[in-house]
Amino acid sequence: MNEASYTIIGAGLSGLHLGQLLKKNPAKTIILEKSPGLGGRVATRRIEGLGFDHGCPLIQDWPDIKSFLNHYLPDPVLKKEQDDFYLTGGMNQLGKAMAQDLTVHRNVRVSYLKREDHKWIVMTDEGPIFQSEKVVLTAPLPQALELLINSDIKLNDENRLRSIQYSKGIMGLFIAKDLPSLFKKIHPEGHELFFMKKRNLHPDGLVFMSNANLSEEYFAQNDFEVLPIIINKIQESLGTALSYSSYQIKRWRYVKPLKSLQSPYLEVAPNLFLIGDSFLYPDIRGSFLSAEALAKVL
Repeated sequence: MNEASYTIIGAGLSGLHLGQLLKKNPAKTIILEKSPGLGGRVATRRIEGLGFDHGCPLIQDWPDIKSFLNHYLPDPVLKKEQDDFYLTGGMNQLGKAMAQDLTVHRNVRVSYLKREDHKWIVMTDEGPIFQSEKVVLTAPLPQALELLINSDIKLNDENRLRSIQYSKGIMGLFIAKDLPSLFKKIHPEGHELFFMKKRNLHPDGLVFMSNANLSEEYFAQNDFEVLPIIINKIQESLGTALSYSSYQIKRWRYVKPLKSLQSPYLEVAPNLFLIGDSFLYPDIRGSFLSAEALAKVL
């Protein structure tokens, strides 16, 4: 059995930031992440060996966000375009930088939590079992709630937690010809087009991010049904036909909370905590600030 003082479930921004803050404490901290990547939706995918920012292509500017980001990344990597930040060379650099010197177990999916002798036992699909004094769940709240319910943990405010729902996202990644020399273009309906060449990624890369309404309507449709809708929106934005050699469709079930809880974190059982973008602000601010608030009391 793997033992630690703190087990953080999820290597998104809130989990990694909390892990870095807890490094000041000599107690052992481990992070469990179900996917092979780091940073959650702040992700970069490679096609033909070249990058596409396909999850969270921009980080919205707000007071102090630059100081948060500069703590992990130097200015030459961090770029600003109008009111947003992006990372030249790929958004996934943020997760990699935040994971430096942390113990992160990737491709490990937590399946069950149970309390024994004042400690938490964390069971995984892959087999390894972890024992910890304190556990922090950082996944999108619907996913965290599912784990808590499957673990038979009684919740006093389940209805309040269930009230937090997320918008969905559909992304289209294209290798295309004759793209304009732009950073970003916005469709009249709010869909966004991002051109990867400006990020020092794929020189012919185009990423289409659908608005929340289209994503909700077509999320369950297969790629062949979604593709012509995306192409039509791209062509409306560009004012010309889209010529592409390959494409991928990526879906994100949890893009942005539709509202947030006003508390910075929740302790749903003794030494079992929830943090993330559902707290304080329904965006990256919640991810960072909820981690900071919890770190002060752990």
